[in-house]
Amino acid sequence: MRIAGAHEFLGESAPEPAHLRRLAQAFARLDYDLVAVTPTEDEALGAAKADLSRQVFGAAPTLSLHTTPEGTLAIILFPAMPETDRRGDATFRMAQAARQKAGVVIGVSAWGADAEEAWLTAHPEALDILLGAGPGPGSGGLFVGNGATVWMRPYADGKTVGEIRIQKFPPAGTKATWRPGDNISATAIPLTHFVADDPEITAIVTAP
Repeated sequence: MRIAGAHEFLGESAPEPAHLRRLAQAFARLDYDLVAVTPTEDEALGAAKADLSRQVFGAAPTLSLHTTPEGTLAIILFPAMPETDRRGDATFRMAQAARQKAGVVIGVSAWGADAEEAWLTAHPEALDILLGAGPGPGSGGLFVGNGATVWMRPYADGKTVGEIRIQKFPPAGTKATWRPGDNISATAIPLTHFVADDPEITAIVTAP
């Protein structure tokens, strides 16, 4: 499954509308299963009239279930802003419910490293994978909570693709302990000159 997280479309300043349209066209061509954007990104894409299917981080978490040949994936989009009341943590409750339906529960966040780490510390068994974004260091896959969760974050320059491979899906209702090289692998693939350009993508992003 291919997932694009937050902060892919806006940097320190908003790109020109034509650039956003080309970028959206390239993302559509890459055939992501899920493109998650912040409200600010969604507003910019809408103003640029960029045609891209996307989900927006909202005030509350959202859940989607995806059936694959290996098993069912649950994907939870975190709220746009970190939740402050741990007693009423809607994201945690959603993850608990999703566990009964899916063998692998994935969270997608735009919070930044500090808030994501605090959430994982408070809920060490809630997720199998957390795909983070926002301020903070990148990671090709940290194993946190004694192997409960694989936490992956993009690098600042954006020239990597994170890849996670699960050897065998656990049954729904169970929580796996992830062991690198045994039942899972996680890595950041650098997009260097050793990776050949896709001519179609190059033509899209360099179009006048």
